[in-house]
Amino acid sequence: MQAIREVGPRLFNVHIKDLASFTEKESQVAVGEGKMPVKRIFEALAAIKYQGFVDLEYEIFADEPMPGVIESLAYMRGVRAGMQA
Repeated sequence: MQAIREVGPRLFNVHIKDLASFTEKESQVAVGEGKMPVKRIFEALAAIKYQGFVDLEYEIFADEPMPGVIESLAYMRGVRAGMQA
């Protein structure tokens, strides 16, 4: 999470999208099911006292996005809640 620390106060908005593969563009999965270190990202943002937004960027299953969106948001909220414990 060095990049987050380096940009610090210049960081304005974060978009989270989880990926099953860092080399395949079309490998997006529900957040928490891929390779993105979501908990470490949130920890790095907390360390710099980030005051901006963290948005979920979701493009899977355009015809029926809600199940994956709900699962992804629940995962992100769970990570945040666990960090506050």
